[in-house]
Amino acid sequence: MSYSRVIPRDFFNEAKLLKCMGQLSLAILDGMTPEGITITVEETGEPFQIELDDDGYLYLTNYEMFVNGRAVAFVVKSFTQ
Repeated sequence: MSYSRVIPRDFFNEAKLLKCMGQLSLAILDGMTPEGITITVEETGEPFQIELDDDGYLYLTNYEMFVNGRAVAFVVKSFTQ
């Protein structure tokens, strides 16, 4: 973790990221992605490593995601107020 968490704000911010990733995973497993779009997530089996980038976005560092073979980052804007 590269940032200091503030409770309760970061409970909600990180929960939002994990909820979105869970919903995306369910859509992938249920074949609900749009036709022609293939999304894969490379699992490490490790605990989720959540980081905050310089622009204030939370993302998972140890779960790589690919859309049609291209690496992408799924992020959630962290509310810092």
